[in-house]
This record gives sequence, C-alpha cells and structure tokens, in this order.
Amino acid sequence: MSDHSSFSIDLSRYSIDERLIKEIPSSLVIQYQFMPVFKIGKTVTIAISDPDNLDVVDDIQKYVGLEIEAMYAEPENIKRAIEHHYGFLGSIDDLIREVTDQEHGALDEVTETSLLDISNRKLNAAPVVQLVNLIISQAIIKDASDIHIEPSESEILVRIRIDGDLQILKRLPLSLLHALVSRIKVLGKMDIAESRIPQDGQIRIKYEEARMELRISTLPTIYGENIVIRLLGKKNLSLDLHALGFLSADQRTLEAMLSVTQGMVLVSGPTGSGKTTTLYAGLSHINDKAKNIVTLEDPVEYKLPMIRQVQVNTKSGLTFAAGLRSILRQDPDIIMVGEVRDLETAELAVRAALTGHFVLSTLHTNDAPSTIVRLIDMGIPAFLISSALTGVLSQRLARRVCPQCKQAYQPDFMSMIALGLDPNFVYEKGSGCKSCHFTGYKGRVALYEILPITDQLIQSLVPNTPAPLLRKMAIEAGMTTMKDDGVAKIKMGLTTVEEVYKHVKSFLQT
Repeated sequence: MSDHSSFSIDLSRYSIDERLIKEIPSSLVIQYQFMPVFKIGKTVTIAISDPDNLDVVDDIQKYVGLEIEAMYAEPENIKRAIEHHYGFLGSIDDLIREVTDQEHGALDEVTETSLLDISNRKLNAAPVVQLVNLIISQAIIKDASDIHIEPSESEILVRIRIDGDLQILKRLPLSLLHALVSRIKVLGKMDIAESRIPQDGQIRIKYEEARMELRISTLPTIYGENIVIRLLGKKNLSLDLHALGFLSADQRTLEAMLSVTQGMVLVSGPTGSGKTTTLYAGLSHINDKAKNIVTLEDPVEYKLPMIRQVQVNTKSGLTFAAGLRSILRQDPDIIMVGEVRDLETAELAVRAALTGHFVLSTLHTNDAPSTIVRLIDMGIPAFLISSALTGVLSQRLARRVCPQCKQAYQPDFMSMIALGLDPNFVYEKGSGCKSCHFTGYKGRVALYEILPITDQLIQSLVPNTPAPLLRKMAIEAGMTTMKDDGVAKIKMGLTTVEEVYKHVKSFLQT
C-alpha cells in the first residue's frame, strides 16, 4: 500500500467550496467515491481514497473538463463528506426528474450473477435502476431492517424501519410506481405482468463489504402494489450471547438451560422482537463439531457454519411438521424449529425433547408464563410439558440511548412511578445528533424475562389456569420479570424510562 501521509487531506478541517458541489454532479461523486474540495483556476483538488488510480482520476477529469489534483483521504471521511454536502435527497431528486422524463428503462436486465453489487453505481444505468439502488443503499447506511414502498391516492411514501420505528425516507410522485415496482420485481425474479395477487421474491446483494439478502413482498392495494423489502444478513449481526445484553445472573440461568443434553427451550415475543437472533446466538453457544445440529426455518435468515439448515416450503409439502418428522430420522443431537405454529409441530417437538434431543424453538405469546398456557391450549398435557420443557425466555427490543449525544433528562413522571423508579436518580437520554439521525436513539437493547420450568410450577397448574395467575406464580417462584430487567438497563444508561414503560406496561397490573 502506498504511503499517502505527505499528500493526505483532512476533510474535517476544510471548508468545502459549495460552488463545486453545484458544478460536479452527485452521480459522478457517488460512483467514484471522491469529494471535490476547492478550485484554483482550472484545477480542482479532490479527496479520494486511491489517488494513485490514474484511470479513475482520468475519468473524473474527462467528465469535469478541468485539471484534477487528487489527494488522499480516509474512505470513511469521504463518505461522511458526500453524505453531508450532497446528501441523499439531492441525488434522489435528480433521479426522479430523469425517471419522469423517460418512459422506458425500468426493465433493464439484471446482471446474470445472483449477487448484485448495488454500491457499484454506473452512470449509464437507467435512472430507475439508480433510484432503486439509492433507496436500498440508504436503508443499509441507516441500519434499517425494512423498506416500505407505499402507494396512496396522490403519492408514494418510502419509509424505512430503524430500531423498530418507521421513518419517512422520501415522498415520490405516484407516476413512478409502475417503474419502481417493475424494477424491484425484476430484481426479485417475480412476475412483472401479475399485479392482482401477492408475490414473494428474493435477491442477494453486495454493498461494499457486506453481503445481504433482500426478501421482497408485494401486496395489491386499492392504489397499486405495496412493497416491503426486508434486509437480512447485516455484517453487524452478533451471535454472541454476551453481546445480547443479558444481565449476568440471567445469562448464567440461560447458559444452564442450554447446557442440558435433552429438553426444550422456547423463546417467545411478538414479530420483530429479536427471537431469531437469540435462537442463533444460543445455537452458536452450544455449537460443537461433535454434535449434529439441524434447523428448520421459514425463512433461513442467516447462514451458520457446521449447521444443517432447512428451508420450509409449504407449496411442496415441506411444512414445519413434515420437516421435523424427517429431521428426527437424520440422527440429530440438537434441533431448532423456527416456530411452533400448530398442535402437530408442538407434539413432535415435545416428543423429540422427551427422546434424547435438545430442541430450540419460538412461540408467539405475550410473556414467558403464557407460553405454558399456550401449549396446554394447543392440546399438550401438563405432565408432558413438565417433562419436556426446560425453560422459556420472553423478550422485547427497546431503543438504545445514543452514546454520542447522551445527556441527563427528566423522564415522564407517571412512567417513573409505574416502574417504581426513584425520581431523584439522574436518568439519561440522547439529545439527537447526526450519528443517531437526530432521534436520540441508536441501536436496540433487548429486555428479557427468563423462566426455568420447575415441577412445582407445573404441578400448580389446573385446567384453564389464567395467564395472569400463572405469571404471579412464576414471579413467586423466582422469575426475573421484564420490568426488573428494563429498570436495571435504565439505571445502566442503556435505554430510557419511556422505552421500558412502553414495552412492559401491559404486565404492570399483574
């Protein structure tokens, strides 16, 4: 690598010439990842991470029509400068005008490879191609989990889900809907001629060093097709139990539950509460080359080493129940079932746990004790649950306080009282900065409750035991509640009073 120290430029110390920003188009800057800094006479000085690449410098020079002096700058500093001075909105407005001016171009062929590099934007690509790539890349940059493209009577609303909340990215003219939908369907290998029924598609992409999978879903609405794109496989996924945010005592309890050779551990919570990530972290914790681990998922969200992963395909008859029956003939030691959805799957999972296998799965229930009630309601006898079930973990995801702009604040008084907090304690919240997109939150922290299953707890059950009573019994048996976990994380400065109260208020009456 060349030593650029004597020819480097610190962008944070330079006042960028705003006239250059207007003269040099964002499409060129984004393609070659450089930042114009200043202009003297007929020479423009640019910051670029590889100033020795003469081919790139020549291309820029030809386009600009001026002499180029290339100086080295750190890639991250260049990205920040481009984002600050050019910004997403300016680039997308240029592309909207181009798409509107062109009636065709939406169906440009995708590269034959199944891996599409959206960070390598070509200047000669159709505007709608660049527009879709820009929307996806912005979602990745902002650490979004989903992209929503929502048509209404007068416009298209593009929203992205960041840390659990939807935020508006851009409003687009409704006239662009057909071009956007067609392009995304081409990417997802879907039927572009069919708009009357829902469709699902997927595509693998590469953005810089991150390889991701996009799961695409279309839904016909009265204003046109609604599209949701889920972003999977982000490089910041942590599969380490230590990084998931368990309090030390809870982590020891969970590790003890995972260390048994047979039994069943269930993770409960609503959609989007991080259950799959917790399951994967649990599998990684117990992964061993001496064990045969098989998973049954819908969909397979992340690829794991040394683990056989099976994708459910209901159209071909590979349901959770059918797949689980086949897996039991594959000599497994550990089985992960993505979700217990029906009695047949529940019975098979319990039978596997009783016959020498360790089973991990999820169930959609409100809290940990309700999981036992749900299994009984499905038709599993209490005595079998007692023998098979090792423990239940329930979770929610609360927004994490941004570490860059964290400061003391006064929480909502009623929320503090409801959580039993000391009004004189110094609580922290983000004030809002560029790092957190001025929300005061960056990332999420999980709130947990862990319920080890004891014979005493199961023996206390009678037919039709209400969930609130079972929760009370579980707390008396020593279960750490989600409220207790949330309060501890408030005091650690990880999240806020309002965030915890939002997730646990339904439990506070029990």
